[in-house]
Amino acid sequence: MWLLQTAFWLVPCLTGAFAIALFLARRPVAAPATWLGGLLVIAFLVAAAVAGVYVAARGVVPASSLIKAFALQYYIPFVVLTGAAFRFRARVRSRHLGVALLIVLFLIAGTAASYAAGHYFDIVVASG
Repeated sequence: MWLLQTAFWLVPCLTGAFAIALFLARRPVAAPATWLGGLLVIAFLVAAAVAGVYVAARGVVPASSLIKAFALQYYIPFVVLTGAAFRFRARVRSRHLGVALLIVLFLIAGTAASYAAGHYFDIVVASG
């Protein structure tokens, strides 16, 4: 299922791009608005991924498993990287070092999120 692979591997990269853009922003960024806006965007991405995969699987895959899997897959990197981007803005002066650290954190958080969501995606693969 190409849709599942895209939703699982490509869409979480948006959180990494968001964190890098947040770190590189020249103007001060309002933390509460950034967190709330990001959480709403992630909620939309989770809903879109669940709806797309659920329809593509013709309802065979339990929606609750899809929701749990995609929520873990998208929220873990978002929370880790957004928090790190705000900390790095205050503490890391080198833009290159900050971006490199965010990329490393993205790889670590993405791997952790994949393992956390893997249980639910195993259910998806087994039933689809």
